Amino acid sequence: MSPRARRLIRRTFIAAFFIIAPAIILSTAGYRYNFSRQRFERTGVLIVESRPEGGSVSLNGKLQDDQTPARLQKLSPGSYAVRVEKPGYHAWEKAVTVQSRDTTFLNDISLFLESAPALFAEAGTTSGETFSYDARYAAAVATTRSGSELVIVDLRDGAETRPYRTSAAAEDLRLSWSRDGRRLLIRRDPPSPDGSPLRQGFEGQAGGTRARQPEHLLWDAAEPENVRDLAETAGFAIQEALWAQDDDRLYVASRGVLYELDTELATPLPVGPAPISALVAAGDVYGIKPGSPATLVKHRLRDEAYETVAELPSDDFVPLAGRDAKIAYVSAAGERLFIIDSARGGSGAFEGRGRGGAWSADGERLLYWNDLEVRLYDSPSRRDTLVTRLSMPIRQAAWHRPEWNALYASGDELFAVETGDRFGRVTVPLAAFESLRAFVSSRNGDDLYAFGTVDGRHGLWELRLR
Repeated sequence: MSPRARRLIRRTFIAAFFIIAPAIILSTAGYRYNFSRQRFERTGVLIVESRPEGGSVSLNGKLQDDQTPARLQKLSPGSYAVRVEKPGYHAWEKAVTVQSRDTTFLNDISLFLESAPALFAEAGTTSGETFSYDARYAAAVATTRSGSELVIVDLRDGAETRPYRTSAAAEDLRLSWSRDGRRLLIRRDPPSPDGSPLRQGFEGQAGGTRARQPEHLLWDAAEPENVRDLAETAGFAIQEALWAQDDDRLYVASRGVLYELDTELATPLPVGPAPISALVAAGDVYGIKPGSPATLVKHRLRDEAYETVAELPSDDFVPLAGRDAKIAYVSAAGERLFIIDSARGGSGAFEGRGRGGAWSADGERLLYWNDLEVRLYDSPSRRDTLVTRLSMPIRQAAWHRPEWNALYASGDELFAVETGDRFGRVTVPLAAFESLRAFVSSRNGDDLYAFGTVDGRHGLWELRLR
């Protein structure tokens, strides 16, 4: 080799070193050359986690080597179309921005199975459908040829009991669960000539037009084949019965007085006056005082004096059970919602437009809905956020555990939507029914149970979500 050739090779290697070495050093330090911007930029990291795991990850249509949980490094700053797929599941896709010298987390991705409802229990035509707070039991009132009967289904094994049958119409029975989900209140209203509801008046004044009192019964999971008459337990006629929202105490109202009722000892203990639509929470009794305007009031247990909490447009409100000292009252007819958090001080109330709602497991957030919207109220920040707005009426919304998503029914179709709004919200269609009544997510979020009709069959249906 000639001296000139050797000099050329040596100079080439030296030039390559001074070009490649800085590039290696910059790459090691987290820089990458952006050809569109013609400059080196500090890269970012994207961490993608999903439930369940094992989803394939694509960026801008290019499949990555890692599956969830995945750590994608040395990404140039900018927007990426992130897609997570798993066989048999609905795909998840969202436009995500990666920042320079920053790690972007996508750690709340829920992948939902592509599945169809399967009949879990035949129930016929039902009303008053409800689920226990722990999503262990489902209950409904089924219509029979001679009246109606109570149907209770254990969602763990499908065991079914029908402990109560009556000649009353199914619409005249109302159901409510204790906080521990082991006892069920059954209220049977006597027939009304004008169809008006029977309501206990403020401090016991009669409301409505019915002369007869409602009947209150109690079902206990410890004796699943029986129901108990609470009037016999208390020893007097009962106008109203209710559960405390933060424990499993049972309260009954009679002649304007509220009693705590120990069903084991059968010892009614008077705890103060009984307002309309009473609710017991954190040692306080809340309720409504009619007037112009109507007022939401409260008094301490075993105290007589009322304190005004908020003014209401009418007395046509019912309590929406929450946790601790968070109180919500809703008027389904007027789509009005009031939320009070007395633990955070002040007696003011948040007012929203809603006709139903469900508190999160920690009691800090209320998922509520009106005719065309699903919204989220965060109690600590007092922030009210729109989750989704639709053109079809919304029947119900519920949390999907672990509460990264909300489930809602629009018409007779079920959907899941993300509750967090980072980079927008992903909505997933889950199932379609011929008619849909009420639904709940299982505690682990793997299943959904719904009362409805599919292929002409009425009953309780199970939908696999994960």
